[in-house]
Amino acid sequence: MIWSVATYTANNGIFSESIVHNPRQTAADVHRKSMPALFIADPFLIPRAPLNSVNISDRTATWYMFSEILDATEQKGKIGLHISHNNMLSFKFKKIVIEEPWHLSFPYIVKENGKYYMTTSGTSGIRSKPYFLWLYEAVAFPHNWKKSFRILDGQTESAPVDPALVKHNSKWYLFIRDVNIGDTG
Repeated sequence: MIWSVATYTANNGIFSESIVHNPRQTAADVHRKSMPALFIADPFLIPRAPLNSVNISDRTATWYMFSEILDATEQKGKIGLHISHNNMLSFKFKKIVIEEPWHLSFPYIVKENGKYYMTTSGTSGIRSKPYFLWLYEAVAFPHNWKKSFRILDGQTESAPVDPALVKHNSKWYLFIRDVNIGDTG
């Protein structure tokens, strides 16, 4: 096992007194249910409180975790869904929600006008142009997603790695890591 996903609880926001719940999900959890996996990485959490509760810290709160799962057979990342119905005390792997012919990682989700959207790190060729970045839309959140449109389509000089969308003052910003920074070759 290379990577797995853990959670921790901080007592009153004091990190030095945190309790690590390790691990919550491992490649073995995926392997038993779906496919041989090498690791789980890049978790992204979204709370979904029960209808009768406005407090997402309610002990019965449901949490959705999206992650990169590296398929051991195909040697490429896919985006998986894990669900906790007990406020992150445990998670169950449910399914692969996004799979492409290329490697995917780093799921990043935003909600806009009642709809969920996701970006992922991954292009058809991380070392060659054209570089692009898809925005996926939830058709039936959290289980089903479709390609909505390309956010980037050949505008960058390097692959758009680890994309993050942030809305500020009614304007969307896209942050990506430039894989050419520090490249001396």
